[in-house]
Amino acid sequence: MDSKEAIKILTQHQEWRLGSEQEYIYTPKQITTAINIVLELAKKNTPIETHKYNVWVEGFATNGQQGQAQYLGNYTAESFKTACKKALIEKGYSMNHYREDTNSYWGCKLYDNGADATKSFG
Repeated sequence: MDSKEAIKILTQHQEWRLGSEQEYIYTPKQITTAINIVLELAKKNTPIETHKYNVWVEGFATNGQQGQAQYLGNYTAESFKTACKKALIEKGYSMNHYREDTNSYWGCKLYDNGADATKSFG
């Protein structure tokens, strides 16, 4: 079954019912296949919504060392976490130290603005 036939089956909904008491004009399997084909077409043709995000990593102070907040850049992504990952990878940070559950790098949180990133340690 190709996509044109799948769309035809789904748009001619009056033919889904029994053609006679014994047989369907389209079998349930044909209808299921048609639905799956149309869903795949929709996935391929639906653009992923993206946004631009500024990515900042907060400053730190630990074991006598300190660092200021850093602006990593502006990234286009589907989500802020995805933008953070892009920023870290592009800047050469090791992803072994990134924690997705807290959206942090070496314990330093990632933010979308400088005010929050500089609040703790400038």
